[in-house]
Amino acid sequence: MEYRTLKIERKGKILIVQINRPKKMNALSIELMHELDSLLDAVEIDKTISVAIITGNENSFAAGGDISEMLVMDEPTAVKASHFVQQTFTKIGLISKPMIAAIDGLAYGGGCELAMACDFCIASENARFALPESSLHILPGGGGSQRLSRIAGLQNALYLLLSGIEINVQTALCMGIVQKISTSNRLLEETIKLAEIIANKPAETISTIKKTVRGGFKIELEKALEMEANAFGKLVGSVGKDAMKAFFERRKKD
Repeated sequence: MEYRTLKIERKGKILIVQINRPKKMNALSIELMHELDSLLDAVEIDKTISVAIITGNENSFAAGGDISEMLVMDEPTAVKASHFVQQTFTKIGLISKPMIAAIDGLAYGGGCELAMACDFCIASENARFALPESSLHILPGGGGSQRLSRIAGLQNALYLLLSGIEINVQTALCMGIVQKISTSNRLLEETIKLAEIIANKPAETISTIKKTVRGGFKIELEKALEMEANAFGKLVGSVGKDAMKAFFERRKKD
């Protein structure tokens, strides 16, 4: 499929997806969201892809939703658009392949929501985060109000959502929005290096870990622990057996 708003690059088992609307600061248009939704479906079924990285450019990861499109929405259209964006961002967590956000520049509004929807986030020292929707007398429509409270805690979420203020990458790291900080010129290189570590592990192991962690997060602890035990048994009885045997034999030789 040809994409108008995304640039696609392959590096072995890793797919690099660059948001490509530079004249609009990579604002997330409806067209872009449809392309991203289709791309996620393609990533899931492509067995040659192990990890995907979503990135932008040095000025902006994504500076929010496309306000010019929101201006012409009535209430039912806005609700429908919100549901579609939420479903697309939720799909990032549901597909079996890890999705990493690599952020340089602004991650505002929908860009911040996209970053939080990914499995984890690496950002440069230039990255800036905000959910400024309250300044426009609206609130995030892509799941941001709900994901942020689960990632950063209730009071941090209210602090950012009610004020709409920008935070730097160090603050985002402290709140759990970002997991690692890189220099701007090495951001993609370091993200690819980490993606390669993940890509070299068995796909069954990686998909099982992602499904278990994300699935367990939604349910009560007792049921989540049962989910973990079943996943543990499945891996021990399959792909884990050879790896554990090789490790044990190396230890015996040492």
